[in-house]
Amino acid sequence: MLTLGELYATMWSKYRAESYYDKSILYLEKARTIGPNLPPVLYGLFDMYRIHGDKGKMKAIGAIILNNWPQDKGIETFLRGV
Repeated sequence: MLTLGELYATMWSKYRAESYYDKSILYLEKARTIGPNLPPVLYGLFDMYRIHGDKGKMKAIGAIILNNWPQDKGIETFLRGV
């Protein structure tokens, strides 16, 4: 699931086809059901929401990341800027 999510994220960043964004989120969310606290999944979702401009979902995932890794100053910086 994670690999497919990352593949579609790469395709979306290159071609900006909304269907690639939707598929990336779909697969990353499926991966999250398997491993809800896996860093690649959470950071992947955070980046997708951030780049897509979905501030609400970005904040929600950012809060989960900071709950698990409160020392992550990069995520904290992004969230302060929103």
